[in-house]
Amino acid sequence: MEDLDRKPVRATFAPVPAAMEKAASYRTWGGGFADWAFRTQALEVFSSPGFKLISNPGESEEDFRKRLEQVAGVKQQETVEQLQKRYAAQKATYEDRVAKAEQAREKELSQSRGRKAQTAISSAPRYWALCSAERFSVRALWAEPLPPCATW
Repeated sequence: MEDLDRKPVRATFAPVPAAMEKAASYRTWGGGFADWAFRTQALEVFSSPGFKLISNPGESEEDFRKRLEQVAGVKQQETVEQLQKRYAAQKATYEDRVAKAEQAREKELSQSRGRKAQTAISSAPRYWALCSAERFSVRALWAEPLPPCATW
């Protein structure tokens, strides 16, 4: 290898054949080459009509499938983002409605608990009088109707 690096080489070119000097020759040869390539050469190409993709020359089926998976993932993310943007206002409205309904339910429960406690407190003396052995006036005891027991 060392000898090759040290010796200079003088190269010369052969003269161009006469047929190569004519432009018409290249058109003829191009047609002949295309005919030869069509008849003798094969190129395996994979396609995906759904994604409108075609494999690159020399790309294996496995590589093409990986590329399709990447494209599918990107398209799926884009679709999800579009749908989220499209329905964001509706989602917010429904979440707001749910929050208001939960607040109303909590308010009703707290009011109901308060009413139950107030009823129990206001009714306690009358029940105590009924349970005790003291004399009492039936009219005074029943002047106000007792609330039904189902509200307790």
